[in-house]
Amino acid sequence: MEASPQANTWNAGWARYNPPSSHPCCRMPQPSGTTSVAYVLTLLEVASRLGVDRSTLLQTAGDLRETDLADPLTRLPIPALIQLFDAAAKLTGKPHIGLAFGQAVRPASYSGLGYATMTCATLRDAIDLIPRFGRLVFDTGTGETVIEKSGNETRLGEAALPASVPSCIGLDDAVLAGWVSFGRWICGSDAAPLRVEFRHRQPVDTTPYTELFGCPVVFNMPANSVIFSSALLDLRVRDADPHLHLAMLKEAEAQLDRAFAGLSLQQRVRMLLSELLPLREAQLSSVAMRLNISARTLQRRLSEEGCSFTYLMEGLRRDLAERYLREPNLNLVDVALLLGFAEQSSFSHAFRDWYGCSPQEYHLRQTPFS
Repeated sequence: MEASPQANTWNAGWARYNPPSSHPCCRMPQPSGTTSVAYVLTLLEVASRLGVDRSTLLQTAGDLRETDLADPLTRLPIPALIQLFDAAAKLTGKPHIGLAFGQAVRPASYSGLGYATMTCATLRDAIDLIPRFGRLVFDTGTGETVIEKSGNETRLGEAALPASVPSCIGLDDAVLAGWVSFGRWICGSDAAPLRVEFRHRQPVDTTPYTELFGCPVVFNMPANSVIFSSALLDLRVRDADPHLHLAMLKEAEAQLDRAFAGLSLQQRVRMLLSELLPLREAQLSSVAMRLNISARTLQRRLSEEGCSFTYLMEGLRRDLAERYLREPNLNLVDVALLLGFAEQSSFSHAFRDWYGCSPQEYHLRQTPFS
């Protein structure tokens, strides 16, 4: 169903972000970021069960080869995952391939996060691990997982972003279907959410959504979200094991270190800033917390590398501003929000300092004459 005029409490602050219809798979520009080999392998297995040969799917998608999948520590580009979802939907004839993917996820699909969650004591503990280890599955650079409680309801979802931020229907469906299906699996419960919300447009056939989630599903919403009764947070996890859980946490931490070991501190800070800027949370303390170090230590280590937090922030904003202004889908308000500016005027002032012209002038130079 489409969103009703009576916005719920989660949407009160997001009224201005009402996404338009999108391409059956995704809108341009393509997002950056990486995903795990395990996540891609799950999609290949799902497509194989639906009768699509693995090599045919990889060849059709075009961006991945078997050699790319040989090392489980390899990080694969998000655009390649999106291409794979698109190709899988076409070759299987299943436009809802993301829902089928979500129903098929098991611990290995989520790498260390999957095994850590399945040994937690409660569903609450499992959900709390998603923001901590979610980057093992994929890091998109467009925001982070949000867990919010309002009254007797809890929302697990993504931070609301401007409508022009890219989205992929297959991936969006896979994420939410995976959360719900995996939560049911680890708890041995068939509990249904109260409501599921998608950013993407309403498909022609919504039956697969309602059958899977067992609750109202709405589309054209500000963010992808699963809203459920807070009472479900106390559900016990079937395979809870405190000793094994500690071991799985250490393994997840090690996987996180190995997955991003090749990145310098400056690169890691830039990656985190790209996630936090749209949320207007790109502060030194926020980045330091995610790196598990103090703000003072972060400042010192950056200084030892010959830069500063402010320098990295300004550099990233400058680079992203130039990229975003080349995109016809993005207006100046969207760009300002994506860069973490409270006002378009603040962005315009900063941009003039960087490039010696206004963002409007720069944008016009990038727009071809029709």
